[in-house]
Amino acid sequence: MAAATLAALTWLGMDLAAGATYSHPPIPIWNMVVRLGFFLVTVVLLDEVHRSHDNLRELSRTDALTACANARQFYDRGARAGR
Repeated sequence: MAAATLAALTWLGMDLAAGATYSHPPIPIWNMVVRLGFFLVTVVLLDEVHRSHDNLRELSRTDALTACANARQFYDRGARAGR
């Protein structure tokens, strides 16, 4: 979230430093708010994809009925131990 906010503020700063002209003074602020919203939505969606991926990885390595490790987890651990 901090990186998204920093990116939006940096974009605003670069727009202002480049000397961009707008028909109304609040337009650069509105642009920054819209960009910040886009960045924050992207961060939230990517975080949800990451959590879902971790959950699916865990589900693929455990038995649904007993919640014990299955053969996939056994072979993965064996491969890591053999390195």
